Amino acid sequence: MTFRKKYPTDNRSTKPTTVHLTKNKTVETSDHSKNGATPKSQTSRKIYKTINMKNFDALKIGLIGLVIVFLINLIVIFFFKKNSSEFFTDNWWTSWFTTYLVWIVFIIIGIGQKLKNKA
Repeated sequence: MTFRKKYPTDNRSTKPTTVHLTKNKTVETSDHSKNGATPKSQTSRKIYKTINMKNFDALKIGLIGLVIVFLINLIVIFFFKKNSSEFFTDNWWTSWFTTYLVWIVFIIIGIGQKLKNKA
């Protein structure tokens, strides 16, 4: 999608600027660059990026986080010999279960996003 707009507050030029809207970003270019006689102050234009929550992949984040927590739990068990890190003991439930639960929630959200995108 392309549309043209003018900058009434810009005293340097009254020529319109073309704004190209793509799926994930908006790129703004000046019509002056087509003529080759662009003033140096107008050669660089801003690029505006929009945040797109469709790119937020909670499934990958959740899986990576769960693997990292699991590896940290194993390291604590085998190298530091902490009793609270032994799986499914009373101390494990109070200290480790919440970290696993956070990443499981991310995985559930990611699965929901994938199922919503397929439908």
